[in-house]
Amino acid sequence: MTATLTSWRPAAAAKQTLGDRLASRHDRWMADCDVALGPVTDRDATFLQRWAAIRYIGDTFPERFQLEQDLVEELHPFIAAEVRERLNMQMDRLLRLQLELEALGHQRGTAREIARVAREMVDALRLWYSDIEFAVGGLLLEDIGARAVELLDRCTSCAGIDEFLVG
Repeated sequence: MTATLTSWRPAAAAKQTLGDRLASRHDRWMADCDVALGPVTDRDATFLQRWAAIRYIGDTFPERFQLEQDLVEELHPFIAAEVRERLNMQMDRLLRLQLELEALGHQRGTAREIARVAREMVDALRLWYSDIEFAVGGLLLEDIGARAVELLDRCTSCAGIDEFLVG
């Protein structure tokens, strides 16, 4: 009598796409944005809520925005020209809204304007993230190059917002 040894082999691992990584990161970052900016979209927001929103726009958002811009720039060979143009226009709009929100945060009597700009910022950021995912989401991680993977890893490792700002 002989025994046959069989071993279990896992099915070929599915290849990870950029979309797999981007979607979860963008969801987390949008949740932070909603926590920081959501309360000030109401003109009756408190001083502390407005202060937390301005801190987010001045401290947290710029680092994330720059990382995302660097990633889009690194992936530009994979993005169709018209989509790149749309992403660039959205980047310009987000920068303008960021600067406007920061300026309003240092002025008195601007609750209504802060609410309007904060709403625009949240909507514009959500659209930008969605368009990035659409543009590069189907790319395989193995195809995008070491620099793009490094930027993606840096984006993924960014800390969340400071809880004391919104708590």
